[in-house]
Amino acid sequence: MNDVGMIVWFTVAMVAGVLVLIVMGDPQENSAATYIFSASIFFIYSLGYPIGHAANIGLFSKIVGRRPQGALLGWFSFAGSLARMLFPLMSGYVTNY
Repeated sequence: MNDVGMIVWFTVAMVAGVLVLIVMGDPQENSAATYIFSASIFFIYSLGYPIGHAANIGLFSKIVGRRPQGALLGWFSFAGSLARMLFPLMSGYVTNY
């Protein structure tokens, strides 16, 4: 499987996990909620994110080619780190207002 195929299939795995969380409903009314929650978290954080992220870095490295990659991969990592810092703050702001 090539990089693009991995990115597509493991993004589908993450979306499937999120959709299962959305459709799961109230955990008190659903007796299998713990198992459903565990399976969806497995799809998101054990399959989708790590393999998809590694494939993204590999594809980015292939696109950059023979140019110096250190600084560009540093900016790529910086953007991901910045998103992981700002999105929780923004979601907290959105839920308060």
